[in-house]
Amino acid sequence: MVHCPRSFATDAEAETLFAQARRGEAVTGDALDLWQGWLMALFAEWNTEKGWAMQLHLGPYRDNNHRMSKKLGPDSGYDIMGESPQVERAVTFFDTLDQRGHLPKVIGYNLSSSHSEGLCHALNSFNEGPAKTKMQYGPAWWHLDHKAGILKNLSLLAQHSALGNSVGMLTDSRSFTSAVRHEYYRRLLCQFIGQAMEAGEMPDDFAAAKELVADVCYANARSYFGFPCYEASMS
Repeated sequence: MVHCPRSFATDAEAETLFAQARRGEAVTGDALDLWQGWLMALFAEWNTEKGWAMQLHLGPYRDNNHRMSKKLGPDSGYDIMGESPQVERAVTFFDTLDQRGHLPKVIGYNLSSSHSEGLCHALNSFNEGPAKTKMQYGPAWWHLDHKAGILKNLSLLAQHSALGNSVGMLTDSRSFTSAVRHEYYRRLLCQFIGQAMEAGEMPDDFAAAKELVADVCYANARSYFGFPCYEASMS
């Protein structure tokens, strides 16, 4: 999704726009934003009812090289970091859902690092219990999913949110069994925590550090998403 919707159609307006699209008529501009807002608000309402988390991946501009995209098809590259407004739209979206009583657990991901701190604070503004860090700033994603990007993400969480409540690394829709991705993240997480301990920026307490790593790499996600509990060795 390029950005969160900023306007929301009524049910009657949504029905009219859907009928327009079914007739093959393009829905664009403000009308498209109204339709997307109605649809995303409906998904959020369902997620709230089920206790599910909504994950928002914001910012990509897709298939920018039209010639090569036509030649190779979709999802073949040529996607870039977009610079469309993120923070203000996210706040409008979250606030609208919150006022309706339909704000679910949310994990937000941005693609351009220029939006990182702003999106993190936008999510923080709507945090409340009973879930720990109900509104999560997600791990480094897509073009930011590399060593420097992951370490910057961990630092941002430690400074502006609660690293100890993070659900850890995500996978990808086309590589959902990617154990390597999670292993790399865990190594960088341990490096980040170890260096903070050596620098005196957190207690020199190995047991506490071990618990933090176990939470971020496993326990937090299990609790946040409501996954079944599987016994795992933390030795």
